[in-house]
Amino acid sequence: MRLISLIGRPGVEVSLYARLLSARLRAELLAVPPAAAAEVAHGTHLGKQLSAAAADAVGKPLPSNLVAPLIMPKLQRAAQLQAPLVLSGFPRNLDQLTMLQQAGVPTLPTVVHLELPRVIAERRLADRHICANCGEPMRRIEPPTTGEGAVPAGLWAHLLEEATECDAPSPRRAAIDEADAAHERLDAFDAQTLPLLARLEQRGAAVHNVVALENFDETWAAVEAACGLEPLNPEPGGT
Repeated sequence: MRLISLIGRPGVEVSLYARLLSARLRAELLAVPPAAAAEVAHGTHLGKQLSAAAADAVGKPLPSNLVAPLIMPKLQRAAQLQAPLVLSGFPRNLDQLTMLQQAGVPTLPTVVHLELPRVIAERRLADRHICANCGEPMRRIEPPTTGEGAVPAGLWAHLLEEATECDAPSPRRAAIDEADAAHERLDAFDAQTLPLLARLEQRGAAVHNVVALENFDETWAAVEAACGLEPLNPEPGGT
């Protein structure tokens, strides 16, 4: 069973790399936020609990008792079928690592840790915008402002256009990226996830540290290499 976990500080955009990796490996993707959003959208009992928990503590990790029902069925199915699985930002803490064991997953995940210094993560979150129409993260367009190809300054585009069919980008700030919530998320990563990474290494898991560069494509190439994958579009002249 191939099990790969992508983990990184808020601001790294782990979910995008995880989705690319899932597509590349043709593996199912496990991610807590979209699973939680689906429960909330359908108005389930769990969804109401999730909505209340998120409203009470913006930026804080969801309680383990609410995370478990979101991910355990998918973990158990993958373990039974020995199917490949990509984990997006999971596990985040020791409780979630225990969930892997309780689901019968036979091996520790290969971990790709997208490294980003906290000071840079704070800067990214302070400027982070998502699309109000599709929820995808966005980036500022920095084209020439004079001469051929010039466009007005201050425009935004989806960070990864192929990740969405949205053709009406509308940047907005997310509540979880505002100052207090962002610091809650970063503190949780430092207090819970960094020790988890050390514990995984102690248990013999393969942990690959990949620097989260400003250039998305270069970082993705490093993620592919960490997973033992050849680039799909090698540079001209490459082998």
